[in-house]
Amino acid sequence: MIIRKIGLFYYNFEKGLFFLCIFVTYSLLFLSMSQYNINELIQSFLSKNNKTTLFKERTVVEIWHHVMGDFIAKQTRSVSMKNGILYVSLTNASLRFELMGMRSALIDKLNEEVGLPVVKDIIVR
Repeated sequence: MIIRKIGLFYYNFEKGLFFLCIFVTYSLLFLSMSQYNINELIQSFLSKNNKTTLFKERTVVEIWHHVMGDFIAKQTRSVSMKNGILYVSLTNASLRFELMGMRSALIDKLNEEVGLPVVKDIIVR
């Protein structure tokens, strides 16, 4: 029997927001002498509940600014994702045209960064 302090993490799957509510102050794990870290426990929870894709979709939204760089991040109004489609709202029309031309490369880059093919299409507004 292993007693570990796990912590606090939020995720709301219904609305796609980052509110996964796992609050376990002390967890009793009846396992065969092996210990798990918080990352393994969360991944196990997500895979058992078939929510890995939703978690990765939220990750894509969060890494958009990092992957695209400062210039595009400053021109981005909003980023959201639903059912594998990434919706990006930009302030600059010429940049919007350029990103539409690079759509397949952006999809590949984002999917590679996340590790799963969660982005199926990008709609730039």
